[in-house]
Amino acid sequence: MGKLGTLDISVFISYLVFVTIIGFVAGRKKKESASDYFIAAGKLPWYLIGFSMLASNISTEQFIGSCGAAYKWGMPVLNWELSNFVVLLMVIWVFIPIYLQNRIVTIPQYLELRFGNTSRGIYAMVSLFSIIFIMLAGVLYTGGFILEQILGINKISGIWSMVILAGAYTVYGGLISVAWTQLLQGILLLGGGLLVAVLGIINVDGGFSGIIGTGVRSHLIQPISHPELPWTAILVLTIPVNIWYWCTNQAMIQSSLGAKSPWHSGMGVILLGFLIILASLTIEFPGLIAYALNPNLENVDNAYLFVVKTLVPSGLKGLILAGLMAAMMSTIQALAQSASTLFTLELYSKTKKSASDANLIRTGRISCTFVLILGALWAPMVGGFPSIFEFFAKTYFFFAAPVAAVFIAGIFWKRATSTAAVWTLLLCFPLLVFPYLIRIAKQTYGLEINEYNLAGVVFMVSIVFVFIVSLITQPPGKEQIDGLVWKPSMVKINVSEFKDSSALHKKIWVWSAIYLTIMVVIYVLYW
Repeated sequence: MGKLGTLDISVFISYLVFVTIIGFVAGRKKKESASDYFIAAGKLPWYLIGFSMLASNISTEQFIGSCGAAYKWGMPVLNWELSNFVVLLMVIWVFIPIYLQNRIVTIPQYLELRFGNTSRGIYAMVSLFSIIFIMLAGVLYTGGFILEQILGINKISGIWSMVILAGAYTVYGGLISVAWTQLLQGILLLGGGLLVAVLGIINVDGGFSGIIGTGVRSHLIQPISHPELPWTAILVLTIPVNIWYWCTNQAMIQSSLGAKSPWHSGMGVILLGFLIILASLTIEFPGLIAYALNPNLENVDNAYLFVVKTLVPSGLKGLILAGLMAAMMSTIQALAQSASTLFTLELYSKTKKSASDANLIRTGRISCTFVLILGALWAPMVGGFPSIFEFFAKTYFFFAAPVAAVFIAGIFWKRATSTAAVWTLLLCFPLLVFPYLIRIAKQTYGLEINEYNLAGVVFMVSIVFVFIVSLITQPPGKEQIDGLVWKPSMVKINVSEFKDSSALHKKIWVWSAIYLTIMVVIYVLYW
């Protein structure tokens, strides 16, 4: 990236100081209850929820891994952001009404209400494992990679620096600290990323069209013969993976559970949808810019840093570095906080049912610290994969399939049974290590396997399995599913807090329609 000047270093350090102050100031208020600490107890407005979910989603995995994949494959990789629209609308109109109506604090709580305590315990363990050893470890590794490339800091030292910087006020303030710092970080990472995109459009011959290019690289949807990203891969990403990621993943949906009202929760997700459109320009688009500037980079993971080094003038590199730091810290915060919530409220509180709120908050802070340490210790394992993008994309595709199958059945089918849910969720444990086995098979025997298509098969098998087991086991009683299975009446979002609740600009269905229209236009144009 080149040597940073005095102004760059000043901007970077100023950001670190400012965000740390915000984190501690936001979290200084006394936490009266455990719900204050873990989900901010109904205090979060829609704009905080939108930016918090965005910042939780965008991490160094995207800036380095997805950007590198876009450099290699072109437009199809933008589906990692754009295809979210289908499931985000489901979050608003299906999942949030059920979660908030039942006062869900952790996602496993829903499984207990719908399928019993065993399902809740299994999914809590699966969630903890995936957060610590896949998501958090991967983000910490890419953070160390960036600091090594930019500042020359040893990768391991960079990983532990991230743990200390992001962990301090996350442990102290809980979700309210995370949400307010993520508002700043979300604005910064979008601003820095859009700056890179604009500079690319200005400097590449042909501007936007020249960057997108022509031929197979210029289309979002690829034929089934594509070696890595056929249309079936996008279908797998859109349905089972995104349902797991946005609807059932504690780290992503936690801030919406702390909303002031159902309206704020829904509008927060709508804001997230619009922000994700911009995010595709800040994350994957620079990979297309890098390819337009130099199609012969040796390491695709260096694509984003190459663009910054080539296009960003001296004095602004510190802003870009601060944006990358924002991406790292915001996701680390969200993952550590959600893992702490799961451990404390799902595991610890079950053994200490008489624990006071003060005890739960203390346990949350201790567990948050240990989660960060475990993630940092496991992070070097990520280096064993061919690229950062492959580690993320191909480690959670498989265990997401049975999780999505269970939640789809539980929310949409009254006949789904607890026995079916338990046995399907148990499939997650072998599937967590499945990607490592496939990688060994590829290296040892030279097998040609498209993991995305295989994950689609796993999803279909999981759906069939839930269906068959449910049909041969005792159906749940009406009292077991009341309020837990979706019905059309649940889509009514409360806007009574506004004097003029009839105003169109305050209606979630209006914004949902606008968002859907924009996404349809994008896919029609770049099909």
